[in-house]
Amino acid sequence: IIFMINRKIVDTKIDIINSTGEKIFLQTFRHENNKKAIIYFHGIEGHCDWFAQTANILAENGCDVFAYDRLGCGLSDGVRGHIESYKQLILDLKIIIDYVKDNYTYTNIGYFASCWGAKLALMAISGLDFKPGFIVLTSPAIFTQIDITFVEKFKILYFFILNKNLELVKLPILTSMLTNNEKFFDYLDNDKYRNRFITIRALIENLKISYLAIKSAKHVKMPILICLSQNDKIIDKDKLLNWVSKINSLNKDVKIFNSNSHCLDFDVDMNYKDYTQYLINWLNKIV
Repeated sequence: IIFMINRKIVDTKIDIINSTGEKIFLQTFRHENNKKAIIYFHGIEGHCDWFAQTANILAENGCDVFAYDRLGCGLSDGVRGHIESYKQLILDLKIIIDYVKDNYTYTNIGYFASCWGAKLALMAISGLDFKPGFIVLTSPAIFTQIDITFVEKFKILYFFILNKNLELVKLPILTSMLTNNEKFFDYLDNDKYRNRFITIRALIENLKISYLAIKSAKHVKMPILICLSQNDKIIDKDKLLNWVSKINSLNKDVKIFNSNSHCLDFDVDMNYKDYTQYLINWLNKIV
């Protein structure tokens, strides 16, 4: 597998202020000759740095990357693990989109979303006037096979009734579910920006986001690629594939990799190379 080399990638870190005066951290990976770009959406526990390795490879091969941390995640402002309103997430995304459109002249801008971020990207398709030219979803957690415990559900109901929206609930995700690549275990286990808890309010907003994401299938008319792991321990692949069958796009591609990693960006070397090469080929063919 041969990637382009010796291309200078510009890695820029920017703080963007949203409508509530909070800072949104945006990291860009760019090459001056690239004509297409993606806006990246990270997962429920992660942040944009989890995508940095793949972002560099995509920028080296013709597609610039704009990866931002949601409020409450990574280097952005906000209460850790909190979502006050799904509508605020849409407004924040619009600011990112406007920044890219106002400062660069790409011929095509798409969405790239991992895990939970897929729900936000899909919700945004029907929630904003801007329509991406294409979509890539990796291990999209639209349907999952993991769940919080009965005790946690009781706790959620109790605090919801008391209107204690900032109380925290532990997410049922283990590092071994994210990847089987041992070289990333220490990084993920000791990542101080990894969100292992989510607020009661965020859980309620997540229900709304999930509903809107599922209903978005009829709005997906642009080319879409969905990358899956053969033995993902987080997503419900059967339900997801049934949902994919309802997408209206005439150009949809599902690629299942021989992998155990939910986070394909942290996969073992050979699987990771297959994954990134497939992304490059698809982007060059479709875009």
